[in-house]
Amino acid sequence: MAQTTADSTNQQRSLKTKLNQTATAMLLSYVFSAALLAAFAYAGADVTYMQAFAYAIVGVTGYAFFFAAYRSGLSMRLADPYLTTAQMVFNVVVQFAVCIIAPQFFYYFVGSLFVIFTYGALRMNPTQLFSCLALASVCMIVSLAITPVAMPPVDTTLQK
Repeated sequence: MAQTTADSTNQQRSLKTKLNQTATAMLLSYVFSAALLAAFAYAGADVTYMQAFAYAIVGVTGYAFFFAAYRSGLSMRLADPYLTTAQMVFNVVVQFAVCIIAPQFFYYFVGSLFVIFTYGALRMNPTQLFSCLALASVCMIVSLAITPVAMPPVDTTLQK
């Protein structure tokens, strides 16, 4: 009995550590992308510091929500304690919102969705994954319909 309780406590501690690592990775991802947007703003690209700041605020707010759910134990009572589907939906909506606001960075933020979906596919069942893919497809169609997205510039013969 004592061994079972100790194993259960160790499993809970391990899960909480993994949840904290997941939340920290999410935070670092948003901070890195916001810093990249700010660097482009500094370099004179067609993006403002306000857009980079807004992206950082939205990312940190999302991080705070998920971290609070982890720390309070609320996520532990759910079937998916990592809140993978909720995180995927949040990230897909945020990435495509940035694609609409700053279409010149469309390829960067759509590319980051590959990382998001790779992470999510590891923890989701097929129904959840295909639901998130459907959401991403709808967001892609809407963002392409709203914003003019051009192909990246082609400079060399090899790139043509």
